[in-house]
Amino acid sequence: MLLYTPAVCVLVPLILFYLSYAISRHTSSQSDYFRPFECGFERFSSARVPFSLKFYLVVVIFLVFDLEVVILIPIPETIISLHNYNVANVVTVIIVLLILGLLLEWCDGATT
Repeated sequence: MLLYTPAVCVLVPLILFYLSYAISRHTSSQSDYFRPFECGFERFSSARVPFSLKFYLVVVIFLVFDLEVVILIPIPETIISLHNYNVANVVTVIIVLLILGLLLEWCDGATT
């Protein structure tokens, strides 16, 4: 039984890949599906619209600080349960780094 496992692990994905390829063959009559489509109308302009960098920066800042909050939430329970105040020192350093990062982004104008 153990000897058949590698063969099964290789053959099953190959068979599934071939079946999906054979089923999804596109014909020339399906070329309408590949044209750009806007709410039932022909497109008015190019789909390659320049994306504002400010939106991207706001999203990145949000993700960074959101993940940091998730990391910081269990820290009071950790300090209480471990009775270790070295954890508090590490947390203080992390919070100071977060505040410095926020001030840097604020001064660069990414938050406005």
